[in-house]
Amino acid sequence: MEKLRPMTKSAMRLAAIATLAAIPQMAHAQSTSMLLFPFASNQAGFDTGIVIANTTADPFGTAQASGTCMMTFYGSGAPAQPVTTAAIAPGQTDTNLVSTLAPGFQGYLIVQCKFPLARGWGFFSNGAAKEAASIQAEVITSLPR
Repeated sequence: MEKLRPMTKSAMRLAAIATLAAIPQMAHAQSTSMLLFPFASNQAGFDTGIVIANTTADPFGTAQASGTCMMTFYGSGAPAQPVTTAAIAPGQTDTNLVSTLAPGFQGYLIVQCKFPLARGWGFFSNGAAKEAASIQAEVITSLPR
């Protein structure tokens, strides 16, 4: 019986590359993004700015993609239907106010974008009294959550 020899570093790298290449990628993960804004409001004198960035323009060789995003609101005063953005080009952002998208709303929203690598940020403020908070959108990476 032949004795097993330890693998060289080159052989280990090739084995790792072959293993990674054999793992099927999730189709939706390559073509869409999902974000959770955990809080947004347009009540009691407050408003929330929502920013969605298409980060497919980068120096890393990422395939660039444009697409729209569908915002679904959950909570008090939520619109009956989702709100869809205009197409967001690579390297661009979409900015909106909750007072424009869903007047009188308070709750959370889930954003589904038709491009990979979407990122989001929100700004919650009452303006006059200068009370404000930053809201980082969470990237939803798997379903069900």
